Amino acid sequence: MQDHAFLQVFRKATGGRMKILIVHQYYKTPREGSGIRTWYIARALQKAGHEVTVISGHNQNEGYKKADYAIHYFKIPYDNKFGFFERLKAFYRFVQRSKSFLKANHNFDIAYVLTTPLTTGYIALHLKKVYGIPYVFEVGDLWPEAPIQLGFIRNRFLKRYLYKLENKIYQNASALVALSPAISDYFQFILDAPKTSVIAPNIADDDFFKPSYSMVPEFSADHPMVISYAGAIGYANRVEYLVDAARICEEHDLPVVFNIMGDGSDMLHISNISASCSNLKIHPWGGKDEVRDLLNRSHAIYISFRNEHILNTGCPNKLTDGLAAGKMIIVNFGGWIKEWVEEYECGFSYNPENLEEFVSLLKPFIASPAMLEQYQQNAGDLGREKFSEEVVTSRIMDLLNSVSNTH
Repeated sequence: MQDHAFLQVFRKATGGRMKILIVHQYYKTPREGSGIRTWYIARALQKAGHEVTVISGHNQNEGYKKADYAIHYFKIPYDNKFGFFERLKAFYRFVQRSKSFLKANHNFDIAYVLTTPLTTGYIALHLKKVYGIPYVFEVGDLWPEAPIQLGFIRNRFLKRYLYKLENKIYQNASALVALSPAISDYFQFILDAPKTSVIAPNIADDDFFKPSYSMVPEFSADHPMVISYAGAIGYANRVEYLVDAARICEEHDLPVVFNIMGDGSDMLHISNISASCSNLKIHPWGGKDEVRDLLNRSHAIYISFRNEHILNTGCPNKLTDGLAAGKMIIVNFGGWIKEWVEEYECGFSYNPENLEEFVSLLKPFIASPAMLEQYQQNAGDLGREKFSEEVVTSRIMDLLNSVSNTH
């Protein structure tokens, strides 16, 4: 505690430069693909003059790596194909490795701790209790609410324990970060007392994706509309909905082709059921560059989730990548994303159980490439206005500075 108090005095004497610890079990770089939100945040904090250290799990890397900031990897294999208990084991190992690391490395002014999983909250609580380090807690997916509503957690004692843990983590945080308006609303609903929070969604990097609005005179069998899905292929995503959409377009003889790029526990199943679709192609999962190449060849992106309300609350990378690339957004669920997509006229939402609705909503864009181009431009505008790197990282930096000044 005394060490931390000394660091606070030192920080103020050096013009506000902070030593910031970022805790994220799934930290990724652009080369690795997937969600690189933490990479953007760490880079922005480092550019602002702060000293940044990241601790993360990794399937292959172990030990210290130095980029623009320090990264400490713990070799803890994890895969979307893991079963529930395999995942819990990986979560537990990350908590234990993090605590061991912190015994010799705890001279930080503040910590920025990210879910998922919720078990990173054990590390946050440990930082505060043992070393007196305040933490900001970022929530991207609602745990334990999601696995409970999806039926993965059924034991009533475990449910009660996890809800108590969640509340304790939120209450002890100096501030909270929500990746969506829905998650922010959830904070206000479950917390007894108001808690400082900001909405800082995933980042739409239009410098990387470089929006392109490809205008064509008309769509035809030789020049079809291209709709692509790039992301996880698991139980929650229910990519079967996209396969159904491809089939109905084929039945209606519409000039539309579909792409799926991803990996996950349902990959083999999706490959099998889509084999008979002549207008659908499956691509192996790649990094950020491969996703960009796919979107450059696409007119619209497809975001899919199982029909469960809890799955409508997050801010998927598929959305922000699509906005950054200036693509029309197609979603098969409700919630805040449906509302924004419709309000900003950059796409549409449909009931995946009603395939004729999908056809009727898609046909106007096939008939009018100019209308499609306008929706694409609206998508790019929305990305720059609400999801740009500058907008999102500025909110997080302002919050960290505010918290640090109160400790």
